[in-house]
Amino acid sequence: MNKILKTIIALLLFASVVLGIITRNSYVNEVSDKNLQNNAKVSFAGTINKDNSNRLYKELLQSDIIIKAVALDEYVFEKMATRCKLKIVDVYKGDVSSGDEINYYLSGFFNKDDNKIAYRGYSVFNHMIPGKEYYVFANKGNHGALYEEIVGKTYVYTCVEVSWFLTENTDPEILDENKEYTYQEIKQNEFNCFSIEQRDFINRFKQKLISKVITAK
Repeated sequence: MNKILKTIIALLLFASVVLGIITRNSYVNEVSDKNLQNNAKVSFAGTINKDNSNRLYKELLQSDIIIKAVALDEYVFEKMATRCKLKIVDVYKGDVSSGDEINYYLSGFFNKDDNKIAYRGYSVFNHMIPGKEYYVFANKGNHGALYEEIVGKTYVYTCVEVSWFLTENTDPEILDENKEYTYQEIKQNEFNCFSIEQRDFINRFKQKLISKVITAK
């Protein structure tokens, strides 16, 4: 009886793994489609303001690694997760070295919703643009939605709202809170903001953090 039960359990586990692989491949192929991504409706969830900026500032400085890195053109879109490849330019904290390439999980991701693709902007900052340099804050580990073994060091964002940003200040367009946007319309913006005051506040937050990181090196 025990052998039969063990056999049944083994078959069920095998079936679930196969189903998971099939589902994952279908999902990844779908969200990797650039046209679907560009037409994805954006859900803005993250924010940086006076209420949470002190907490974010402290948590980011406690990251396992703080680096300057170039985003490479290697993105993997998983269920509720986006993984990219970074090449490290400079190290301010952590057991990594300049020239290393690491896997990095972003907190913004594409999600299938009612057979349509949506972009969940849990980070104020949009996906990194390949070839540009970013300050990156990360902790060791991988995302809970991991489907495959990843070769190399893997890190995950420190804070959902902000864990990466460009090395210089930018002036992205002011968005309309009452308007619905597609990913195509916002993806070139470093971050999303809905007023000049909010844009200025985020840029000041960046500069304060950068100054602290560089001074502490």
